Amino acid sequence: MADVIAYRIKDWALHFETHESRRVKGMNWVAIPNKFDGKGMRRLARLRRRESIFCAWVLMLEIASRCPIRGILADEHGPLTAEDMADMTGFPVATFVLALDKLSDQTLKICWIEQVSLGAIPVASRSHPGDQRDTGPDQTGP
Repeated sequence: MADVIAYRIKDWALHFETHESRRVKGMNWVAIPNKFDGKGMRRLARLRRRESIFCAWVLMLEIASRCPIRGILADEHGPLTAEDMADMTGFPVATFVLALDKLSDQTLKICWIEQVSLGAIPVASRSHPGDQRDTGPDQTGP
């Protein structure tokens, strides 16, 4: 069986969960930090098409907040593609393709999104999405 890869919002639990969100199962909102001076944000602000990338980022956060495992862009059918997210939001596929590329590119050092094997997700995280902890070495945050 092939390993199934999905995109994950890096450090979801650290940056996008609150004590209120951890108590609810289904989300209809997401907490988004309003920090504009972080390294990732400053690097994003230097890119061409930064407005499109940032728009897709916020849409992906909203999508990820409603996924079965919060923070992982996957549903019961598997990983969400740029086309899936475009269908869900009504925004262009190309915008999501661009954002996924730029926000996961290690050389740009934004790294707000990373790839993860769905088989590597602990079973406990699957049953308690708000309790998922995924702290990584880069704590610069969005």
